Amino acid sequence: NFDRAADLASRDALAKELLTPTRIYAQSLAPLIQGGKLKGLAHITGSGFLNVPRMSDKVSYDITLPPESERPKIYKWVRQASGLSFEELSQTFNLGIGMVAVCDPKHVESTLRALKRKGEKEWRIGTVTRRAPRKPCEVALHDGAQSVTLTY
Repeated sequence: NFDRAADLASRDALAKELLTPTRIYAQSLAPLIQGGKLKGLAHITGSGFLNVPRMSDKVSYDITLPPESERPKIYKWVRQASGLSFEELSQTFNLGIGMVAVCDPKHVESTLRALKRKGEKEWRIGTVTRRAPRKPCEVALHDGAQSVTLTY
């Protein structure tokens, strides 16, 4: 059953979502940066999670994405429509995570509260570990039953 009005409305909504500019987090993050709470930031833009090691390649990262139901629906559509593997998706898209902020474990809860007060959707998504000498930096990324380890 073809409903032209519904089809056009959904196409317009999709186009609007796909053309939404990259979010800028400066106002939300400035107080945390000035307060010395953050050890690193990675804006997850056009290179997906390839941006994470730019904070430091002396460590490795273990990231578990929040449930798909808590992230923007566009990423489910992109995954289904593109047919890309999870590895390809994670190196191309942010999968609903616009910014990764690293802080000392003792500052996690206060950092999350500060971001929430600024209107940000916030999650604790991972850990950072010192990597062994002569071992590459790794970003282990988990999304439900899917996992990939990106090596740098």
